[in-house]
Amino acid sequence: MPWREPALILAAIFFSFAFWYSVATYYPLFGPHYLLWGALTAVVTLGLTAGFFLGPAMRVRERGLFPAVADSMGRIPALAVRALSVVFLVWWIAGMLAMASRLIFLFRKPSCLESVPATWTVGAVILLFLFATGVRSQRTLAKLAMFSIKLGIAVLIAAVVRVRDGWDAVAHGFPEVIGRSVLWSFPSGGSRLAFYFAPLLFLGAAACWRLRSRGDVVRVALAGVALPLFGTLVVVSLICVAVGHTELYRPSLNPNIAMALWGDAARRTVSWRMLIALITMFGAMRFGIRALADSLMVDSLRARWRWTALCGLACAIAGIAAHQRPLDEPMICSMAVQGLAVAAAVLTADSIAGHRPAASRWIDWTGTVAFVAGFVAPLALPYRFQEFGPNDWWRPWLPPSCGIAFAACLLGRLPWGLARRTLHAP
Repeated sequence: MPWREPALILAAIFFSFAFWYSVATYYPLFGPHYLLWGALTAVVTLGLTAGFFLGPAMRVRERGLFPAVADSMGRIPALAVRALSVVFLVWWIAGMLAMASRLIFLFRKPSCLESVPATWTVGAVILLFLFATGVRSQRTLAKLAMFSIKLGIAVLIAAVVRVRDGWDAVAHGFPEVIGRSVLWSFPSGGSRLAFYFAPLLFLGAAACWRLRSRGDVVRVALAGVALPLFGTLVVVSLICVAVGHTELYRPSLNPNIAMALWGDAARRTVSWRMLIALITMFGAMRFGIRALADSLMVDSLRARWRWTALCGLACAIAGIAAHQRPLDEPMICSMAVQGLAVAAAVLTADSIAGHRPAASRWIDWTGTVAFVAGFVAPLALPYRFQEFGPNDWWRPWLPPSCGIAFAACLLGRLPWGLARRTLHAP
């Protein structure tokens, strides 16, 4: 399989209005330390790519995502990871769909048509279209992703042009917070990026199945994850700085990409601009729908039951989207993110240790213990790291949990791997 197709499918996640608005806005550019900011951003980007995508992808290339999880943790934990992926994808797609549905009615006068039934109807139509195009072949998904990427680049260029009055202020960046240096923004910003992208990158590793070589996996990681993530973060951060020094800025709010795109625009043009911003989200939502379909690919489940389950989940997504706010993240969704991020850390540790089981077991104790240790790690951390809900917006408990799971799995594998190599040495 050529590496360009999965690279395009993954890159579409980063050229999405939802990512620019809900995540990249909270990754501030403190000036004027541009070289330091760029270097640390590159470190954060490469760390996320290596830990949550490249490590699992090396294991997935020959087996597939959930068979690789079964090799690392056992068949029973692999079923639990499948369930967590379904829970996460349902809430994530529903959040994206809620944002897309509300963009249509945002600048219109309220009426009886713009209630929950209308939002549900619009969301159902969008979801039906995306399900019809999201379960196609990988080549078709790659072509649709290319369209989303081109449209996203055009939208970013339009935002840069609209904030041209603030270009001179970009050299100064945001003022630093009193008592905090530029280094403070990276633990919080990087942790928020990890919370958003860890499960997506872990599930995106499934696209690397049947690639020709490990070199192709590295190319997908660089062209499909690292470069788009770094580029969009830099561009959106510069746009937010410029917005803060133009007439488009609204005091008491964070400068964001929405102000750059339709701030002070005529009402008759806002709807079209919002529609274009909505279309940029289609590539990311198709990726989620494809990952949801792959999560239901259980050998013991017949094809018609898989399609029945997928249709039921589609109805659940439409119903949740009609009754929740776009950025709502309940505790069960946070726990699903925690589980998928820890599973990615375990697979990365197995990639480094070179773990190759003879056959998948029901439970692999080393991988399972590492997974459980990482999942419950927030309970042993200081109180401010224990929040599973949306109150701590930068999710400080996630990186320590992944680090504990990674270290536990690696320490459990390396002695056995060294002993095996010693015994089989000539």
